[in-house]
Amino acid sequence: MELLVHKIVMGITVAMLSVTQCHGQGLTPHSCRFEDAREGQTAECNVDEMVFSVCAAAENLNACGGHTTRIECCKVNQGPLSSSSCITIPEDSGDMATCPTSMFMRGACSSHFNPMCDEKSHSIKCCDYKLNNSPLYQVNPTVEGTSGNFVDCPDRKTAAAMCASVGRPACTDDSYTLLLCAYPDLFFIA
Repeated sequence: MELLVHKIVMGITVAMLSVTQCHGQGLTPHSCRFEDAREGQTAECNVDEMVFSVCAAAENLNACGGHTTRIECCKVNQGPLSSSSCITIPEDSGDMATCPTSMFMRGACSSHFNPMCDEKSHSIKCCDYKLNNSPLYQVNPTVEGTSGNFVDCPDRKTAAAMCASVGRPACTDDSYTLLLCAYPDLFFIA
């Protein structure tokens, strides 16, 4: 009986060791491009790209290269990405639209003067992402912003939430746009 219990415990230990977690690795973008959208339309990355920066124009019609929304879509050096099971999350001016912690942004919609994204100021498209067929989730999210419209995620972080404004700056006293950026972390079976 003691030998049987020992074998069961060893089997559980081996199984648990085979699930590996890789903390805070982040992703290095490459082959980046901009995707633009008019008011009320979603700028969207391809299924193998992630969002690394966002511009939401609000009242400043020239802030995003003449577009209402501009996102930077990139592939990553660490391997092939894929995304699926997407949801759209709309939010009011000055409020953060946030992906669940198992998702990242693949698209964004914003408005100039009237709520035009699912009858809200802005919306984001959140998707489940996999890197080399292993699911990604958010680690160490931080709010990023500037006194303006265009926001970059810090090195190796990607967008997981967005605040945007209708008309005047509403995310902070001088920010039209804020992002929540997180390191994509990886669970995989060894």
